[in-house]
Parts: sequence; structure tokens; C-alpha cells
Amino acid sequence: MGLGRFIERQQITLSHTKLSLNGWYFKARIEHLCSDDGTLNLIYTAPNETVDPKYTTVESNCEHCRVKRSRNSTFLVGNASDQVMQVGSSCLGDFMRSAELLGLADSLLGSDESGEAGGTVSHTASIKEVLGVAAAVITGYGYLSVVNAEMQSKVSTATTIRNYLFSKNSNPDEIIEPKHFNEVSAKLAADTFRYLEELADRDLAELTDYERNLAVLMRVDYCPCKAIGILGSSVLAFQRTQTKKVEVQRTIKFIDRIGNLYVWYASSNVSLEIGTTYDVIATVKKHDTDSYSGGVPITVLTRVVTDLASVGRQRTKAVKAKKVKQVS
Repeated sequence: MGLGRFIERQQITLSHTKLSLNGWYFKARIEHLCSDDGTLNLIYTAPNETVDPKYTTVESNCEHCRVKRSRNSTFLVGNASDQVMQVGSSCLGDFMRSAELLGLADSLLGSDESGEAGGTVSHTASIKEVLGVAAAVITGYGYLSVVNAEMQSKVSTATTIRNYLFSKNSNPDEIIEPKHFNEVSAKLAADTFRYLEELADRDLAELTDYERNLAVLMRVDYCPCKAIGILGSSVLAFQRTQTKKVEVQRTIKFIDRIGNLYVWYASSNVSLEIGTTYDVIATVKKHDTDSYSGGVPITVLTRVVTDLASVGRQRTKAVKAKKVKQVS
């Protein structure tokens, strides 16, 4: 019988000044994705850094050499004067003249939301495919971040999802037991997808950096291998929104003058009077049928504004004279 070996691990926190050279420091790495709606980007920020939401839609240009060409990634660097520049990888050396720092930039800022390096694999998967696998992993084994996985010498949730989807040398059933793909995990994946749809419908400027990356993935409608950790963690993020939810979602129904029915699922407290006529601005989310009203056609609304005076009427198309039919 062999002797066991005990390894003591301690988690410590290191604090330091910003990693910089020649007065410049790393802020973020931008991964440029293809989209039918134009340029959309994932932004991997350095610790304790924030980035202007405008960089979610910038082209892959370099403000240093000003050469316009297609780039998979660009970097944001900043200085003590709050100047921020978007530069290509080849020009990054003009700001960080150190092979070690250049490698560190790619390692730190090329990681996914969970902190794990995404690598250079070019595989992609569908949003629903990733969520389905992520839900099976989380309901079956729990969620394990990269940091905790390293502390425990285990495999992180992000790595498990990647291995299941992309590994050519392993049996998928050995990575995730088939029994974990069940009705519970399928419902969790579907609910998470609807949660992400709502994020994608919102103004990107209103979202956190993390939520903005999730919205971008929904809008481009695919998930690069590097972003598996971000998208997979959204299942856990959705679960947390449910546990923290203190207000019941309100279903508000409007009917216009010719009898068309509109439904708004309001997530916040709304003060509307039954029987009162309102002028509103809204975005049409989808056309559906109301199962509670015998399959009556409905138009589902989002971003509903009833106080037109606060936003003005210019450049808007108000849906006139809608009458509240029911508030539940």
C-alpha cells in the first residue's frame, strides 16, 4: 500500500500597480466577429478596467499605423492622461517593446469570461448547442470556474464544454454522462436562451461588459471556441437572476382602436390605469398567438415607453391610442 501525499493550497490576493511600459498599459483585447448587422465585437477587459461601449461596434482598424485591413483582433492601450488607442497586434510592439509583455497581453486579454485562455482554435458552435451542453454540465456536476478548478486540480466547466463539443480524441459520453441531458437541463437551456434574447434586444450601452458580450454573441448567432466560457457561464448568470428576483413579472395587454391585441411583459413596476388610453413608443419583438385567449393573434412588445414627454417625439413612430385591457 503506497503512501499518500498531502498538498496544502492557499488562495492569496496579489495587489500591484498597472502593468505598463513606456507609460502605456493594457486595457482590453477586442475580438472582431462577423455579423449580418455589421461589425460586432467581443471585448475582453483587463482586471479593474472599463471600456467605452462604442468599442463593441468599431471596425478592426489601427489608430497607430492607420492601415485599414481585416484583423481578427485589436488591442486597447491607455496612459496616465486617459488617452486610449486601438492598435493592431503588429503595432502593439511600438507601445510595449517587450516580447514577454506582448505574450502576456495575448494571454491575459485573450481569455474568456471565466479567466481561461481561449486558445486559437477556430471552431464555432451554435448558441443553443453551447447552452444545451452547459446546462447539462451545470445541473449534473455544478459550475466550476477556472480559478477554482486550478485550486482543486479539476477540470473547469468551460473546458468540459469545449472538450465535449470539439475534442476529436475523446468519447463525448465519457466527458458528460448522457443521463445529464434530460428534461431539467433542456428547460434550463431554453430559459437561458430566452434570457439572452432579452439582453440582445436591449441597448448595448445599458449593459455591463459581461452582458454586452453575451448580447453580441446572440446577435452574431454563433459562438467562437474562445467564447465558450462566456456563453457557458450565462446559464449560471440566468439562475442567479431567478434567485435574486424580488418582483413578479407583469403581463400588460393593450388593445388599439381597431381591436389589435398587444402584450408587454414588464419586468419592473409600471403605473398604468385600466381603461385609460395611452400613446406609447415600443419595439415589436415578435408576432405570436395568445394561448390564454383561444389562439388570438398578438404582437409582443418590448422597450415600451408611455411617458413620451421624457423622450420627445422626434424621429419616433408612436403607436397611437392604445387602451389597457388587462393588467395581471
